[in-house]
Amino acid sequence: PTKPNSELETDRSLGIFGEDEDDSGSLDSDQIRSILNDILDSETIYLQCLSAIVQYMKGMESTLVIPKEYFDIIFFKIPDLYQDQLYHDQLEKGNGDETIGPFFTMLGEQTHVFSQYLHNHPKALETLHRCSQTNPQFSALTSSIKLPTLKGNQQGQALSLEDLLHKPEERVEKNCMYLQNLIKHIP
Repeated sequence: PTKPNSELETDRSLGIFGEDEDDSGSLDSDQIRSILNDILDSETIYLQCLSAIVQYMKGMESTLVIPKEYFDIIFFKIPDLYQDQLYHDQLEKGNGDETIGPFFTMLGEQTHVFSQYLHNHPKALETLHRCSQTNPQFSALTSSIKLPTLKGNQQGQALSLEDLLHKPEERVEKNCMYLQNLIKHIP
């Protein structure tokens, strides 16, 4: 999906696109630290969004406003993706330089989960749209999900379930850019 302009501007300011380099083409330690902090911030927001999905998922699961078959398609692999919180906590406690390698190793190990999620993603969105069109209660529940205050976002921001279901895909794209930038510039 195409990123909103504000996200692209943020990514450019972080040096993801190779900007803010010195004349030698390498990043100084402050810039590297900035990228590592931005990865942590991005992961924090991602996990807060997944937490919102999981909370709504649990609430809907107990009432089943849609058939279980559709529920399982829409929320496919979300609990597995949310398990990454353990790695985030480790990344947050570390000093960045020593924890970033294991973080990206964990992402590599989770490729199969992301692959399964992304393979199901079009079907999940199709099912979400169909359920929203035929079930007004479901549509009301999923059209505006209030999020906690997220870093860089307004207090009380609300996103649709569809917007939240795009977050894992955005995470893969964003972390690929971060990793490419770090590989290109770290000796």
